[in-house]
Amino acid sequence: MLERRKPIYKPSNGKQVSILFVGIVIIAFFFLGLRLFYLQIIKGDENKKLAENNRIRLRKLIPQRGLIIDRHGTILAGNIPSYRAMIVPEDFEHSPDGFKLIARCLNINVDEIQKRLKSASKDFPFRPVTIKTDLNWKEVAHIEEERSHLPGVQIVVSPKRYYPFGKTCSHVIGYMGMINVHELRKYEYLGYQSGDWLGRSGIEASCEPILRGKVGGRQIEVDAIGRELKTLSEVLPIPGNNVILTIDLPLQKKIEEIFKGKIGAVIAIDPRNGEILSMVSSPSFDPGVFYKKISKKEWMKLVKDPFHPFQNRCIMGQYPPGSLFKVVVAAAALKEALITPSKKVFCPATFILGDQEYRDWKEGGFGDINLKQALIESCDVYFYKLGYRLGIEKIAKYARLFGLGRKTGIDIPGEKSGLVPDKNWKRKRFNEPWYLGETITCSIGQGYLLVTPIQVASLFSAIANGGILYRPHLIKRIERYDGIITKEILPEPLGKVSISKENLDVIRKALIGVVNSPVGTGRRCKMERVLVGGKTGTAQVISIPKNKNEREIPFKLRDHAWFAAFAPAENPELVVVVLVEHGGHGGNVPALVAKDIFDFYFRRKSGEEMQMVMFKGIANDR
Repeated sequence: MLERRKPIYKPSNGKQVSILFVGIVIIAFFFLGLRLFYLQIIKGDENKKLAENNRIRLRKLIPQRGLIIDRHGTILAGNIPSYRAMIVPEDFEHSPDGFKLIARCLNINVDEIQKRLKSASKDFPFRPVTIKTDLNWKEVAHIEEERSHLPGVQIVVSPKRYYPFGKTCSHVIGYMGMINVHELRKYEYLGYQSGDWLGRSGIEASCEPILRGKVGGRQIEVDAIGRELKTLSEVLPIPGNNVILTIDLPLQKKIEEIFKGKIGAVIAIDPRNGEILSMVSSPSFDPGVFYKKISKKEWMKLVKDPFHPFQNRCIMGQYPPGSLFKVVVAAAALKEALITPSKKVFCPATFILGDQEYRDWKEGGFGDINLKQALIESCDVYFYKLGYRLGIEKIAKYARLFGLGRKTGIDIPGEKSGLVPDKNWKRKRFNEPWYLGETITCSIGQGYLLVTPIQVASLFSAIANGGILYRPHLIKRIERYDGIITKEILPEPLGKVSISKENLDVIRKALIGVVNSPVGTGRRCKMERVLVGGKTGTAQVISIPKNKNEREIPFKLRDHAWFAAFAPAENPELVVVVLVEHGGHGGNVPALVAKDIFDFYFRRKSGEEMQMVMFKGIANDR
């Protein structure tokens, strides 16, 4: 009998697929669980921060920049509200259409937008990048109209620097520029961001940390396209401190008016404390030009101007002092007892050294003259002889005692140190010995010798005040935005020139004669009501043939003209230094400029004193 076989069980194809599917699902959930563990546990804090960044933003609150104010309280640099367009790189739609739309709204080039985003978004994807500043109402309206199509784009109101007097006092105030990528990385820890402005020259630069203030911030929640929903927290910005200058604005404006059309520098300084009442460098510039929309062509015209309007000639210009330097040589000779005030020296038309002839400016010479006469009429041969006897090392020594050859330490950047040459300097500079003929030319302020107008102002202040060298300064005090004084700048004596009072009196009396004697080279500065003392200087640019008509000489080759003076001579309270580049003789234009300045200053002072007397009289009557 045949045995019946048991059927063998074989799973269906459907069940096989189900088992396989369940297995895959289990494995998938296993890896998903691992991934969730990694994201939520291991990377939890980091991802939470990233998630919050998708809806929470930190908006910078820009502080009001401190004001720059003249000594009488007039604002020289202030602030006005301005609109800027900014983009949060992470929120912005980096598409051709997005770039074209914002470029059209702001009337700028797509490449410029992409360049700005590229430079900042890599390191700071959630930090707003400034695309354009100083937007007009039309541009603001365009952005607002297209807001739904421009995620990550925002309009921010921020203070913009404003210079109410344009070019007036521009070299003192300075100008500002937008921070570049290199500076941003360097100063980022101080709170600077893309689109911020910082001082580039003048007080704007030297007082940048004082004027800037402290940045605030507002933490906000935004929607998907970057629109603000609500404020979560806020730290208000702290305004910058105000800088009050020693500058007297009415005097500054008057000097600029007097000096209009000339190239050079004028400084008016109080010799009793080093306060600079006026500093004029011509030609000048409008510091507001950096905020204006000027073409590249216009900008290059400014930069390549042959007369360099951005250069502050008062502290950067270096020139031979010419006959101004004779006061230093005179002081040195008196100190070294090489001469006495009354001793006469024979001065022919030329000084002969070997086979070299050094002529005097006056044809026929001066004959027998003393020191006072030599300074009054600016006799060259007299000082050739003094220089020959002193030697270059002593000349250099006394020049440095009067502050030449080094920076004065004025409180704005860019100051040059000038040059006081000696044997060692020439050996290092040219690998050549010093020649005696170079001492002769140096003794009348020519040759390698170079000074800045601010050094001359410091030198003549020391002569006027009895020998004290004060640090010249432009800052009078620092005030908080609420008027509380945080720092008062006091007079800072840098040293006393080791020349006796008697010898300085001899020089001062001679300088009074320069202006008030009928034969004085500075007689054009003589005034009726105020006694003025001063010295002329003519600095050669090139050696000019004898009796050559100045008008026949190309402008750039004409002599520079100096005049330095103090008044009232009995008790000086104002020193004026005038340099006219290629201006010819110091006794001409510079002396007349100085006279007009003194006239304005003392007339105005008399008027103010008269008003005070009248006010006191009225008060007493009450």
